[in-house]
Amino acid sequence: MTLHHTLSLPGLQSRLNALRIGKQLTLAYSDYCRLFGTDDMALDRINHFAVGHGCTAEIRLASVTFKKMR
Repeated sequence: MTLHHTLSLPGLQSRLNALRIGKQLTLAYSDYCRLFGTDDMALDRINHFAVGHGCTAEIRLASVTFKKMR
């Protein structure tokens, strides 16, 4: 599932919470930057956010993929 740029942080939280174990959700890199920033702490923020929702976050060149682990 790929998300669109109108997504808010609460909307992303809701979608991650609704994922079943093993399922993935992809966020466009532009949305990642808009929601989590582009500074040197953005990677820490996204990883903390993912873990808090039982996911891992794989950051790629054009997207971020969350995978539900628990």
